[in-house]
Amino acid sequence: MKYTIAISNEKGGVAKTTTTLSLGGALAELGHRVLLIDLDPQANLTLALGFEPAEASKTSAHVLIESAPIQSAIHKTDFERLDLVPCNARIESAEQFLPVRVNYLTTLRIALEGIADLSYDYILLDCPHRSAPSHLTPWLPQTCC
Repeated sequence: MKYTIAISNEKGGVAKTTTTLSLGGALAELGHRVLLIDLDPQANLTLALGFEPAEASKTSAHVLIESAPIQSAIHKTDFERLDLVPCNARIESAEQFLPVRVNYLTTLRIALEGIADLSYDYILLDCPHRSAPSHLTPWLPQTCC
């Protein structure tokens, strides 16, 4: 069974990224395959795993804005059983593009369905704080249901 967990809070600076990284690392250490998805424009999870956000060829922004297959944005990390979909500041532009798309509130959930044939046990979402641009927060309830 696959679990999707969104680490979210209304306030910034409350250790969402730290929780995502620590939980993901602990689960991977226990032998689970874990995919971390960075959805925060600050890209601290991406940076913490040694990736330069501006240099990532595919990011969560590509998946959400351009409907790129999520598999194309998955990057291997230096840690066994722990993969990452990085983020960069481009995700902030999603607020302009997503509302004009049909069913934009389920964009992330639909993208995650593309992972069904991959063997991840856990998918952890590092979400922006609730006062971040409004394009990211509506997806969370639909994603986790």
